[in-house]
Amino acid sequence: MLENELDIKKAQKGDHEAFTRLFRQLEPQLYRLAKTILLKDEDCADALQETTLKVYKGLPNLKQPKIF
Repeated sequence: MLENELDIKKAQKGDHEAFTRLFRQLEPQLYRLAKTILLKDEDCADALQETTLKVYKGLPNLKQPKIF
């Protein structure tokens, strides 16, 4: 099992540190994507915050960890 998959399973069980590690890895990519769509840095920050919350809330329903 990949290290990320282990962290995903931990995060699904409520491990906040595992979730933080996972999301920190994705943050630069997500910011770049947001920046291609949104012009203001503040809007990008808001989009990342919303994305983080949606991912966190949906994590228990994730059936295939490699899709994270």
